[in-house]
Amino acid sequence: MIRWLKSIFAWREVARHGVWAYFENGVTGARYADRFIIGGYSGRHPAHDRWLAGGDWSYALPVPPRSQSGVRRAR
Repeated sequence: MIRWLKSIFAWREVARHGVWAYFENGVTGARYADRFIIGGYSGRHPAHDRWLAGGDWSYALPVPPRSQSGVRRAR
């Protein structure tokens, strides 16, 4: 009961990117994004799905498989 009550007030804004504001709950670890519009700007900007799924903020692409990396195998 106490944890549930604390979680209601534990939301904080962690970032703003494009038209999205990102929030995280300090007690439960839950994350969500909310759209905000400032000065009539409503451009297209996708939400950061990797962070919302529990990942980090990096935009790094995954390493390609060895067969597609351009590295030749020794014979």
